[in-house]
Amino acid sequence: MEADSTETSARAQDTTSCAPVSYQFHLFGAFNAVCSKGKNGVQTCQAISSYLQDRAAHEQFYSKQLAKIQLNVKTEDWAKHVANTWNTFHHTIAAISLEYAEFSNMHTSSIVSGMKACTSQQESQIQRLITEGSKLRTQYVECMNKMSKAKERYDKKCAEAIDTIQSIRRPPAAAADGTSDKVDIFSKVWDNTAKGLGLGSLERQKQRMAACLEDVVASEDAYVRAVDAMNIQYTSYERQVQDNLIAFEVTEEQRLEYIKDLLVRSEKRSHCLVLDDIDDGFTKLLGLKHNEGNDVELQVDISPASITALVLKMQTMTDQGVVFTHTMLNTLVECISAEETLVGALERIHTSYSPLSNEAATLFSSAAPVVFAEGTTLERGWGAVLMHMQRVAYLHKEFGSLLAEPVSLSLDTMKTEYIETKLKMDDELHHLMASVATDIASHTKLEQKLDAKSKELAVTKASLASNIEKDAMLQRFMESPVDRERKLVVKSDLLQDEVADLKGQVDASGAAMTAKLEPRRQVQHIFL
Repeated sequence: MEADSTETSARAQDTTSCAPVSYQFHLFGAFNAVCSKGKNGVQTCQAISSYLQDRAAHEQFYSKQLAKIQLNVKTEDWAKHVANTWNTFHHTIAAISLEYAEFSNMHTSSIVSGMKACTSQQESQIQRLITEGSKLRTQYVECMNKMSKAKERYDKKCAEAIDTIQSIRRPPAAAADGTSDKVDIFSKVWDNTAKGLGLGSLERQKQRMAACLEDVVASEDAYVRAVDAMNIQYTSYERQVQDNLIAFEVTEEQRLEYIKDLLVRSEKRSHCLVLDDIDDGFTKLLGLKHNEGNDVELQVDISPASITALVLKMQTMTDQGVVFTHTMLNTLVECISAEETLVGALERIHTSYSPLSNEAATLFSSAAPVVFAEGTTLERGWGAVLMHMQRVAYLHKEFGSLLAEPVSLSLDTMKTEYIETKLKMDDELHHLMASVATDIASHTKLEQKLDAKSKELAVTKASLASNIEKDAMLQRFMESPVDRERKLVVKSDLLQDEVADLKGQVDASGAAMTAKLEPRRQVQHIFL
């Protein structure tokens, strides 16, 4: 049997020297290692499934946060380019929320469910193969134990036969030894018994030898039968063990192939979430290019109704600007909170599922399933997956820092300055409108006086063109026509001078009010 085992081992070594590395040859005697590898594979499937499920859940929560923010950011602003920018931000938040929702749903419905099914299949398959392999080895050990017991019985019977032969051939003890009284008592008893049965000493020895030989032959036959049964069992055992190891190998190949395909699909989908050029993307979306020359300038109308409408419009626009600034700041605070939540979740996932750094760590040293003691290819692939997730977390962390530090601080400063400037300009506008109201009252009086003088001048000019006959009839009763005409001409000249002077005053008053409102209009236009 030992020679047969040696020949089988040598034949296996000769076969494996030319064959590629495989389970059935190179791991024939390493069943415990194969079982550990299978259990480790199930552990890896559980770890990847748990990782994908956790990441999908956190990204689904992030998507819901963005969707909630997107519903609250709708607002209108009076500046067109600011409104366009805010609408772009609104659509961008909606697009990112939809993208993450689709990513999470795809992972949950397709990848995570498939990985769970693969994990369940792997677990049941590995457990079945371990049970079958253990049963084969148990049967083999039992057969080996039977053969060992048969060999031990055969060796024992041979030793007893040798002792019997040696006792028969042993010469009688010398009397000088003083041990003649101690001659084999059992032999004397047997001799006396044999004499009573009518058997001689020679016949008795032959019977003893025959009994020993029968026992030896019987034990030898049993041992030979055990060896033959072992040889037959070993042939079947070797074939079944090889089939069992081939099934282990096929299961492992299927597991690795599925994990590879799953991780590739997951990473391809993940890369769609990364913007290659954020600046270029926002430049295309914002559309801020416009012709500055097309801006319609505000027309200053100094009528009381127009000035009142202008003041109300300015106040409405500035109030709307304050509300818009508050909305932007609150929205960014919510965005920062969403980014911090996602970054914290991704960092916890990375810490939980990173490969164990301690070489002395065991498979169950972590509370959560981890990818441990896998091959180089899968180890590199899993490391690439975790590295990509870490890069995504870093990107969100940097974006959150950008929102938290320069953007939020700038908006907060802008909000404070905006409110201070608004209050200051409202106060200046109040004083300016009071002064303008006084100027308008004076201007109105001048216009009224100019109108009265113009009417008086028209009447005077009409008097100069009156009927000459009336002057002739009244000539004898009144002063001379020449004196009367001279007086009217003088009066007309005086009225013309007054009218010209009033026109100059009205024009100067209008120009002064326009000049007073123009700086205010420019400041208000810049502020708006």
